Amino acid sequence: MNLTIQNHLLFAGGKQVPYRATPNRSGIMNPDTIIDHDTASNPLDPSGDIGWLTMPVASASAHVVIDWRGGITQLAPFNVQCWHAGPSKYGNRYNFNAFAIGIEHDNPGYLRKIGEGIYSGVCVIDTNRNSEFRVARVATPEHGDHYWLAYSEKQIAASAALHAALKAAYPAINTVLGHFHICPGRKTDTNPLFPLSHMQAIVRGEAGELPPPIKTKPEPQAPVTAKPSFLPDATVIADSLNLRGGPGIQFAVKGAIPYGTRIDVQEKDQLTGWLRVVTPFGATGYVHGGFVRLD
Repeated sequence: MNLTIQNHLLFAGGKQVPYRATPNRSGIMNPDTIIDHDTASNPLDPSGDIGWLTMPVASASAHVVIDWRGGITQLAPFNVQCWHAGPSKYGNRYNFNAFAIGIEHDNPGYLRKIGEGIYSGVCVIDTNRNSEFRVARVATPEHGDHYWLAYSEKQIAASAALHAALKAAYPAINTVLGHFHICPGRKTDTNPLFPLSHMQAIVRGEAGELPPPIKTKPEPQAPVTAKPSFLPDATVIADSLNLRGGPGIQFAVKGAIPYGTRIDVQEKDQLTGWLRVVTPFGATGYVHGGFVRLD
């Protein structure tokens, strides 16, 4: 994929990629870092996360979204601060929104196995019906011990090309991190199947061949001790609970939380019963308190 950047906008083969302006942005920046993210959404429906990231109520956006098929949609010029990092720290640096470009990859986040070849998270991943899907169980201290959906080959190729184009356009870029690096204990994206070390090598000018794609579903690994990604204090008691962008049914649905999922309640509206929560997938949003059991 031949990607170039002109006037802070992305072009593929000389043609500007689709552009959907996000309001969730701030002032001008000089980027020196790339932060890779996952959308925590259905990988086959990129319209949902792009729609969400371009709504003011989301109060969040990256610069680009790379979908499952390798398509790229730009949401803001690369020299503009986007709200993708949140409260963030790595080493002695804080507030990564001020100097980092955010790349979102369509991926649901961690999954739980509910049947042979079938996994549930913010959506259902059925490897029996979709031979493109590859799922592996991987455990790391940063991510915990979970099942994960591997990124598609086209998606990884597009991401690698984008990292290279960004380095060419902004020579000051010398760091590539996952969201989990700058928000430890709060975020788990990108998932452990993302070739982050390859992307880091690209900006150092040392990249070789991409790692081979996952061809089979590996046997489960032995669990490792993991840092808690959040502090759960409630359990979903609905079969499938909508996670919304705001405290009411008028707000867009960001995803679905399966029955029995443990969630972290951060705030409760005593009048309406709506809760602001964090899911184990790293997603934030609102659910109604009538569908959860508080500890």
